[in-house]
Amino acid sequence: FLLCKFGGRANADKNVLFSLYEVAEKLNTRIFESYIRETSKVREAELKRMAVVNYAPNCPAAKDYQSFVDEFLGGK
Repeated sequence: FLLCKFGGRANADKNVLFSLYEVAEKLNTRIFESYIRETSKVREAELKRMAVVNYAPNCPAAKDYQSFVDEFLGGK
């Protein structure tokens, strides 16, 4: 699983994450350590029909996507 629009700081986020880890274990799969934060740049990129990594390569979400790619390809 790759979490998108995830903050991770709120108690509700932590509860959801705990539940997802339980589900992932039952499905014999994993949750990536990387997650994609929601930012205004993501919405702006969507409106312009562009990838956020091209529209705003230095925004947090673009960096999150790069982190995920590195994790996925590195087999972390």
